[in-house]
Amino acid sequence: MQSVYNLGKNVKGGHTVRCGIKVDATICQPGHSLTQEDGLDVYKCQELDVVKVGARQKIRKYITPSDDTTIMVQYHPWVAKSQGYIDLSRQDKSRILWDKITEDNTMGPNEPMGFLQIDLNTIFDYKGDEYDCRYKTTHGQGNVGKVAWVPLSDVNHENTGLYKSGGDTGYIRTSLIGSVNPAPEPGHPYMLPSIALKFLRDGIDSTNTVA
Repeated sequence: MQSVYNLGKNVKGGHTVRCGIKVDATICQPGHSLTQEDGLDVYKCQELDVVKVGARQKIRKYITPSDDTTIMVQYHPWVAKSQGYIDLSRQDKSRILWDKITEDNTMGPNEPMGFLQIDLNTIFDYKGDEYDCRYKTTHGQGNVGKVAWVPLSDVNHENTGLYKSGGDTGYIRTSLIGSVNPAPEPGHPYMLPSIALKFLRDGIDSTNTVA
């Protein structure tokens, strides 16, 4: 769902923009146009001179709007974050996640300096399996697949929980920390790989780890 506001007539001088938890925004310096896609009204910037602001992201750029400058606000309803979602079985959650994962295969950018602007507490404290629309920074490019955890039956260990019982609805994401270095100097790696694991559980939040 989109909403459009004229920025130039309401704000004088330069300023910064910070979006809320469920929205992101596109600032169109030369204004916007209205088109139709699949019978629905869709607002688009008229030219490429745009500034994009992700949810809870703060743009530090000094923006001086003209009389035609508009800001397009995009609302994002959650599908994998509410208590109703957390209460579902792991199989139902997996179907929801896989539909979202395969919905768009657009490759995101690697913007490692953006990591310095992230509140790390929000990464670990939020419930559910969906971020607040913010872009990834150091792990922007990767691949996602389904996995299972199968414990060895002939090994004597004291593990508990999922490590003992196994998990049949897991996801793995392999990614790079930053961009590939095509000509590394001695002592510097060609790439810095990383993996993240998520296992869905019945009626409670998922368990996650990254390495």
